[in-house]
Amino acid sequence: MSDVATSSGSGVMERVDAVRKIQTMPPLAVARASSGRFETLDAARGIAACLIVAHHLAVYGRASDVAMGIAPSSMIFLYDHARLVVQLFLVLGGFAIAWSTFDRALGLRQEGDWSTIGRDFANRYLRLVIPYGAMLVFLLVVATGFGAGVSDPPLIESISWLQLVAHLFFLQDLLGCSNLSAGTWYLCIDIQYAAFYFLLLGTVGWLRRNRNWDSKQVASAVASVLIPLGILSAWLWNRNPDNDATLFYFMGPMILGSLIAWERKGLISSWTLGLYALGIASSLWFDFRPRFMVGLASGLFLWLNVHYLSHVSMPRFWKWLGKISYSLFLIHYTVNWLVMTTLDDWMGDNPVRGLMVMVTCFVSSVIAGSILHYAIEQPALGWIKRRSSRVQPQVHRSEQVLSTS
Repeated sequence: MSDVATSSGSGVMERVDAVRKIQTMPPLAVARASSGRFETLDAARGIAACLIVAHHLAVYGRASDVAMGIAPSSMIFLYDHARLVVQLFLVLGGFAIAWSTFDRALGLRQEGDWSTIGRDFANRYLRLVIPYGAMLVFLLVVATGFGAGVSDPPLIESISWLQLVAHLFFLQDLLGCSNLSAGTWYLCIDIQYAAFYFLLLGTVGWLRRNRNWDSKQVASAVASVLIPLGILSAWLWNRNPDNDATLFYFMGPMILGSLIAWERKGLISSWTLGLYALGIASSLWFDFRPRFMVGLASGLFLWLNVHYLSHVSMPRFWKWLGKISYSLFLIHYTVNWLVMTTLDDWMGDNPVRGLMVMVTCFVSSVIAGSILHYAIEQPALGWIKRRSSRVQPQVHRSEQVLSTS
């Protein structure tokens, strides 16, 4: 009985300490943390999605080739460099997963078992796959309907049942199946990282319950796994493009994002985060990779935002753009191809018209992304939240300050 009482008392003290840490944050930062939103990061995600749309406009279809006659420097930049912004998505993806599971890592909820971890992963999967599945249906309808007798989307050579099933579980790259849409390889990496991270949390949670670890010991255990893997990725796996179908290739920036979340919450020290950043950055001395440099810059941008810009309120348009960024990321490839195919004869070889076609594609993609978000993604998110609230017990009010999921 005394052991139980001691354990319970220790848990209460941990909760009190954790709440005190949050109470030392500026009031607006607490509001942002409790709502789980950083408006500057939302805006950055929206801008990054727009750059990816523009990059794919430069890569796929002939509009960019035609527009080279009027804007050669812009077309070259979009083709060669705009794609690097995906590193921001990697860093933000690692941050979002760690930030939203902070209370689980601390053990604030008494349900930290494997079923809870499984629900967290299922929610992550559903959040990605529902709008993704809608996009695939739209892509297949367009490719088999409108595209008949004209031209297929550049990435579609053939479609098999194995390919479709692989896409629904984000396994196409691991199974050697070609992607049906541009940029969807990133989703495969995101779900791989989510599986890895939740597996790690489940294992550490099991150890916590069996060894009575406190929150600092939990953080140390997680960091002792994440940091070596991130450094190995930067120094070894990321230097070999043959690894780019696996999480190992992208671990450096994703783990950086997760560690920034943990450092902001006070679970690891700034020194630990700084040494990790230095460890992965030093790999550039021996093998300079612009994409990895952008990942480090994205990490610095994220750190500055969560520490010093959490109180900043962005204009409504930029917040809206961030809100629809995932749907825009999903739908733009099909919309771009559809618009380009429709306007190809009108465009001809006129550079001005080529640029106008690109602008039309971009605007059409933003509109389509907005429709996908409000028609599919937003209702799906609401359903996922209701689904989670039915199976998760109520959290004590003092713990709600820390809950960001």
